[in-house]
Order: sequence, then C-alpha cells, then structure tokens
Amino acid sequence: MVEENLNKIENIVEKQIKLYENIKNLYNEKRNILIAGDLTLLEKADNQIIVLANEVNSCEKERLILCEALGINKENTSLSEVIKYAKANNYNCEKLFEMKENIKILIGEIEELDKINRALISKTSEIIDNTIKIITNNAFVTTAEYNKSGQRLDNLGMEFSSIIEEG
Repeated sequence: MVEENLNKIENIVEKQIKLYENIKNLYNEKRNILIAGDLTLLEKADNQIIVLANEVNSCEKERLILCEALGINKENTSLSEVIKYAKANNYNCEKLFEMKENIKILIGEIEELDKINRALISKTSEIIDNTIKIITNNAFVTTAEYNKSGQRLDNLGMEFSSIIEEG
C-alpha cells in the first residue's frame, strides 16, 4: 500500500512537471505575443495558462489525499516531506528527488518569464500613455488655434469684433 501510494505520487508529480513545461512554453509564447501586440492571442494564451494552472492545483489536491493516506504530516505535504517519508520506508526516492529539482528549476524559469512579461506590459503601457498624451496635446493645440466659428486665429488668440474692424 505504501509503495503503491508513493508510485501514484510519482505519477502525479510527473504530470505536474509536464504541466509546468507547458506553462513555461506558454509564457515564452506570451512574451512574443506581447511584443507583437496581438490582444486576441494574448487572451488565448492567458486562458490556456489558467487552465493549466487549475490542472496543477488538481494534481496538488490528489497528491494531498495520497499524503494523508500515507500519514504524512497534513500541515507539510511538500515534496521534501514525501521524500523524507519515502526514505524512512525504504522506497527508492531518487526519481522523486530528481523531479523535485526539475520542478524547482521550471518554477524559477516561469517566474523569470513572468517578470519579463510584466516588464513588457509595463513598458507597453508607458508607450501607450505617452502616445495618448502626445495626441491629446496636439489636438488641444490645434483646436486652440480656431475660434467658435471655425475661423483660424492669427492674432495670438485675441478676437476682435467685426464692428471694430469695420470702423
């Protein structure tokens, strides 16, 4: 029963690694999508990331149930605890240890890609804000050069009545 549950945990962790690899690939795609500025593809990528993240959470719940069945401390069901439990029960945990290291690397890479993507979003937002300011300022200057009748003001904004001009 112990070995069977530990084998199941290994299978779950393998599935999680594949999910993390897919998430990492999507974060790479997302970076390229952000650079291209394609909002439709960006939404699609974000939705795919959410689906995969939910699958990772489902795997975590499955792993938690198996850990509880094994009697592993409910407060700490980390992979380190599983490895410690496996060692104590003479289970070959070499594969678990490798998977733990692999997950650690993948999560670090995903976090780095997320940081890059957030920086791209921030920079894009700055560019959009500056563009809007430029457009708004130009529009204001252009409209300020005309009176209510649409006549161009050549006299630095001072309008004279037509009565004065005639006299």
